[in-house]
Amino acid sequence: MLEFKTQVYDGSQYLASKDLYTLQNNEGFSSNYNSAVIPSYNYTYLGLNCRPDGIKHQKLFNDQLVRRAIAHAIPYDAINEIVNFGVAMRVAGPVSPLKEECNSELLPIASNLDVAAVMLDKSGWIDTDGDNIRDKIIVGVRVPFKFDLHYMNAPASWATQASLIAESLKEIGVECNPVAMSFAVLRQRNKLHDFDAMLSAWAGSSLPEDYTQIWGTESWANQGSNYVGFGNPAADQLIDSIKYEVNIDKRNALSFQLQELIYKEQPYVFLFASTKRIVAHKRFSNVTVSSEPPHVFLHDWWLGSNVLIKDEQVP
Repeated sequence: MLEFKTQVYDGSQYLASKDLYTLQNNEGFSSNYNSAVIPSYNYTYLGLNCRPDGIKHQKLFNDQLVRRAIAHAIPYDAINEIVNFGVAMRVAGPVSPLKEECNSELLPIASNLDVAAVMLDKSGWIDTDGDNIRDKIIVGVRVPFKFDLHYMNAPASWATQASLIAESLKEIGVECNPVAMSFAVLRQRNKLHDFDAMLSAWAGSSLPEDYTQIWGTESWANQGSNYVGFGNPAADQLIDSIKYEVNIDKRNALSFQLQELIYKEQPYVFLFASTKRIVAHKRFSNVTVSSEPPHVFLHDWWLGSNVLIKDEQVP
């Protein structure tokens, strides 16, 4: 922010929402820079370990009903207002709403602590000892519903999201302990399935989806990007069929089916479609921006006085 106030930087696509909105209220910044907030193909999510070992990581999220309960307990509105300044769009599945491949019939799960509590009751997680934390007998041992939530230590918005989630879960008798770590450590723990739950994001593009790496069962077994352990033979068959189907209508229909499977199983709590915050100094003209990576196309920039940010993605 200081570099922009002193006009050291020509532009950026990495400013945090809070920083950009703060700068936009600065007269010097507004006089010297154009800025835009545009949607991207990226999305954020809360990943739940669906295949815990039962030793280092307790069997908390191997139950689909529990995962759905957690989804109902997330304070989406609070996260959007505090972290995203109310401008982010909810997502219901693993495909960006910007794409025709997105199954628009799947609706984002709404926050409802009462529904979440009932689901946890039905799944056998009940506070039996009066300590305000739900528990359950698993293989003859009473296990409290406590878990660590891993998240990246930068930017600060991840910590804010983790805290809001922990506060909300506490209201339904679930103890969530946010744990910050570097991106490198988080990624390694994810690949080893060494987590209970984690906050993260995936980047995307306008290209057709290839679900193999993130959702195929083999990608869980070989420490690929299927960190959470989603998958079954039906899902794998759909993934293979989608990969080789060249007819776009048939391909989208298969993709809709897979998205519905993922939605029902809830291995992720899908959060928000990410935005990109673009800034360009007004001494540059012909600055174009796009939802498609890399979001700004530097070869189009010219030094000049007639400046216009063209947004080809936002109506």
